[in-house]
Amino acid sequence: MRFLPRLAEMAKMLDTEIIRGFAFWAVENPEHYWNPMVEKLREAVDICEKEGVILALENENATIIGTGKQARTAIEEVGSKSFRLVWDPGNAFCAREVPYPDGYLQARDYMIHMHLKDGVRDEETGDVRFVAVGSGQIDYEGQFKALVEDNYEGCVSIETHYRIDNDGEKSTRETHAGLQALLKKLNIK
Repeated sequence: MRFLPRLAEMAKMLDTEIIRGFAFWAVENPEHYWNPMVEKLREAVDICEKEGVILALENENATIIGTGKQARTAIEEVGSKSFRLVWDPGNAFCAREVPYPDGYLQARDYMIHMHLKDGVRDEETGDVRFVAVGSGQIDYEGQFKALVEDNYEGCVSIETHYRIDNDGEKSTRETHAGLQALLKKLNIK
């Protein structure tokens, strides 16, 4: 909490009003920690409101808030226009939520930014392996159609979780190519 005013100052210096953050680490029996977590998030959002910035919560499967549904619930319970969502379909997928349409329909009213990565789930182990966007199990075609239909005006940024033989550049280029092919197919510029 004590860093938030400084982060707000830095955000303003960088000409942005958005500070991205996460919920608390996932635990067993998260329902026991839900209310105290919401109170801490509300405290953080109060600081952001005073500083004139937005706290953008990213759904992350390693935290208590991994899905679009959980994010929506937390944002509505905090109840502030200064608390929004960085929607990450890949993280929702890792948290075993169907990112589109299920998670997105929960998340869309609160989205201020979106992260982009794709994955496939090993049916035997349940483990997720990241792949180039457009080659995995996340319905990005449906997701992007919905973004257009919903007049989404925020940013979408590639996350570089997909790696080929420790060649970040090659894997990022493949992801970019997959994204470009998808946008071309949907006639989105």
